[in-house]
Amino acid sequence: MATPKCSAGPGPGGAGAPEAVVDLPPQHCGLAARGALVEAGWPEFQFALSQKLEIWSEDAPRICAQAAASQSDPATAISRGTPFELPGDVEDAVVQLMTYLIENETAV
Repeated sequence: MATPKCSAGPGPGGAGAPEAVVDLPPQHCGLAARGALVEAGWPEFQFALSQKLEIWSEDAPRICAQAAASQSDPATAISRGTPFELPGDVEDAVVQLMTYLIENETAV
């Protein structure tokens, strides 16, 4: 089975155009980014709000651009060269939380 690609599909910018906003996005993509390859066989997600008419604002591109411009740069905001250690119980809690999140990411 081929790996499906999450593309915008037909829309104002034409078939598969990155700027296209479709009336109903492919349900197999879930929260994957546009253009992302998703694993074949994933279930079709049924989001309560998924149609363009219900959620789209013509102001969305400007809002997204503003949000992207105001994000910090992890390369400079996080000192990756500074070593640190977490107490054992905190490390265990982080591992448990991350495991829970990944196991429930696609739970149906």
